[in-house]
Formats: sequence, C-alpha cells, structure tokens
Amino acid sequence: MKIDGLDPTKPNPPEKQKSAQSSPGESFGKILSELEGAGGPAKPREGAPSAPVSSVPFITPPVVESSASAELIGSLEKTLTDLSIFANALGNTGLPLERLDPIVDELAVRKDELASMLKTSSDDEIKGIVTDVLAVLLENMADYSRGYAA
Repeated sequence: MKIDGLDPTKPNPPEKQKSAQSSPGESFGKILSELEGAGGPAKPREGAPSAPVSSVPFITPPVVESSASAELIGSLEKTLTDLSIFANALGNTGLPLERLDPIVDELAVRKDELASMLKTSSDDEIKGIVTDVLAVLLENMADYSRGYAA
C-alpha cells in the first residue's frame, strides 16, 4: 500500500511555523472585562435563588423500631452479599462446582436464620422483603442443585 507524500528515504519536509498568536481575535482578558462591565461581576436577577437548590429531595433513612428488626436487616444484608458472591462465582466458568459448596452451605444457614427471624418480626414491609429474598435464595439453591446433579 502506498501513501502519497510519505517516502521513508527522503527527510521529513519542514513543518510550517505557527504564528505566536493562534487567532487574530481579541484576548480573553479583554472579552472577560467587557462581559463583567465596569461594575464588577454580573449581579443575579431578582427572584433568582441566592444559593443552589438541590433538585433531589432528602430521603430519610428507615427508622428501625426494635433490635429484632435491626438484626433481621443485618442478616438480610449479609444474605444479599452472599448471593452476590454466589452469582459472581456462578459466572466464572473456570471455577469447578465443588468450590461453590461452601457458599451454598452458607446460603443454607442464612436461609434458616431468615426463616426463623421472619416469625419474630412485626414489620410487614420487612416481612415482604425477607420473603422475596428467601424466594430468590431458594430458587438459586435449587438451580445450583439441579446443575450439580446434571
């Protein structure tokens, strides 16, 4: 393939020298001073907020009513972390299935903990979340067992 204008046997042509000023326009300082005017920086319009206003409302953290609920939420967080580790391990095709046994055993322990804590909780929202997490947990464990047996 030939590229016109380039010959490795000839020295490079002299580059054109750039002028000291890249464009013949006005300087930045002059434009800035014109925009600011003689009175200093531009004044905010009337009716405009004086401080930036956040468009995202503040979300208060949930109030945990009892230590049982706090313990249940902590157990939920640990279970979701273990599920995430399990999902990442399943995605690793080079990992033998036998190496997942400790994670599955831990998930079984978490399932039993959540099921026993579910009975003691009085918060319906937390019960709904725990039920959903248990359903996902059982489904993942069943899928693993099915795949392991195949």
